[in-house]
Amino acid sequence: MILADFDTKQITAHIEGRIAATAIEEDPFPHLVIADLLPPEAYEAVLRHWPPDELFRINRSMERKDVNVRRDLADLPEPARSFWTELRAWTTAANRAIALRFAPYARLKYELFLGPRWQELIGEIAHIIGEAHLAYYSGKVGLAPHIDHPKLVTNAFLYCSERHEEEPELGTVLYAGRGFAMPDNKLALTAPLIARLLRRVKVVPYRANLCLAYLNTPRSFHGVDAMDLGDRHRRLLMFGSMLRIKDAVRLFGPEYAPP
Repeated sequence: MILADFDTKQITAHIEGRIAATAIEEDPFPHLVIADLLPPEAYEAVLRHWPPDELFRINRSMERKDVNVRRDLADLPEPARSFWTELRAWTTAANRAIALRFAPYARLKYELFLGPRWQELIGEIAHIIGEAHLAYYSGKVGLAPHIDHPKLVTNAFLYCSERHEEEPELGTVLYAGRGFAMPDNKLALTAPLIARLLRRVKVVPYRANLCLAYLNTPRSFHGVDAMDLGDRHRRLLMFGSMLRIKDAVRLFGPEYAPP
């Protein structure tokens, strides 16, 4: 299927409909588990146009390999280049819809930082919603429970499995803090601290075209169990909404300015 066969309005309407139809789960933090986020033909195109391994860059997070769709677009072969350009319109629509769903829970993100006057202190802010990343993991992996950088407001992973069966062992584990929260992702939790401070709540299984989206708060602990994938690739399409650097610095402090 070529790019001209896709109707972006229909695809974004499908995405927005799936997000709207999925109930928000609040335990252990606000999140959505969205089945069939993309229409089948769009999802199959993601798998078909997936870039070759040599185009991915190593990321420090769990030795993840990344492609930033905007930054690395010129490196991608045609016709995949046109496809991924179009896909950013799909993920932008998804980011907007997800951010709207989580808007009623904004207190959970900001009050711990800013106190009861958080709404007044935030003021008018605009979110960056146009980024999209492709990522894969292979070999020995494992991501300890953590939260994301506070500039990230919402985050979403679309699992890009080539298999149809559900694989919980490759999924994302969600944790609840036992009265515990962290302002950022700089502290690496040790096994004794994890056992003492966190409670394992659920696993969102790795499954084709399943999307996990969540509000990134000081209590949004998530991780991946240690395993050896061998030559298997655990693939994700990652997208989210984030604060501009100047707003992150204003709200959270100068340590969040870029180097």
